[in-house]
Amino acid sequence: YTEVGWPISQADGGKYPTKGNDVPAMMQAACVCRLYALAQRLGVERVDIMFATDTDHFNGGFFAPDGKWRPSAFAVQNMIRLMPAPKLEGAIVDGTDGTFAYRFAPSEKADDKPVVMAWNVMGAKTVEIPVKSDAVEVVDMLGHSQKVKVNGGKVSVETGPYPVYVREE
Repeated sequence: YTEVGWPISQADGGKYPTKGNDVPAMMQAACVCRLYALAQRLGVERVDIMFATDTDHFNGGFFAPDGKWRPSAFAVQNMIRLMPAPKLEGAIVDGTDGTFAYRFAPSEKADDKPVVMAWNVMGAKTVEIPVKSDAVEVVDMLGHSQKVKVNGGKVSVETGPYPVYVREE
């Protein structure tokens, strides 16, 4: 995929006027992260985001004109930290009722535990994720984490349009 991007409004930090097709900066971040996961699911070898910085009167960059990081830059940094060399292991939920949950091997290291990336494009929804550990860490799109107990081999996770990551311990 090439030249993919989501413009953000001037009110949300974009430099240029848009044509009404803009999204909030946090949704731009979610769309970028979801795109990377969906690309893996579909076997796409390369994804090129439209711009790293604002150019050509487009508010799609990871960085604002003054060089400050937008939420999309933080979200992708977090995703790379959690899954530096991801390999899709399988789909737990693949679009049913707007829910997606994909299990990734985060790297090629044999001792790395799987990471599940989950979201729901329709809004807030609780999803049960099967896990093999007794405890997991749930990390939001920007890197805030909390420990969550496992019940009967599953963990309940609140999803929404912003991806969350379930990392087994």
